[in-house]
Amino acid sequence: MSDKVEFYKTYSRKSKTPWDDLARVIILFNDEEKSGIYLQVGNFGFNGLFLSENYRLKLPEKLQLRYADMNKAMAIFHYFVDEIEEFCRKFISKSDFISVFGVNQNCFFTNEAKKNWQQEFDVLTN
Repeated sequence: MSDKVEFYKTYSRKSKTPWDDLARVIILFNDEEKSGIYLQVGNFGFNGLFLSENYRLKLPEKLQLRYADMNKAMAIFHYFVDEIEEFCRKFISKSDFISVFGVNQNCFFTNEAKKNWQQEFDVLTN
């Protein structure tokens, strides 16, 4: 991952998302394309996802959203689970991951979580 891209970034000005975001967390980033999937953070927790165009266009049409609320975020997690998991294990330190999610990567990417994301994907795409 580029040295210029931070896993967790607090905003110093209003974000362009439809939410009142305070920060963003990169959950998937392609350094060559300078694109990614970002988890938007607000006062009460996670607001939703922002998806760069090249990731958005890989999704089924019903999920090709620039901004996805947390219900749709779970389906998007399912669609990109292998890439997100690899990125989070390879580029995000265990301590940074725990600071944001409250658990390490092993706990976050359990089979149970993946089944839940699969169910949300199936509901939203069928």
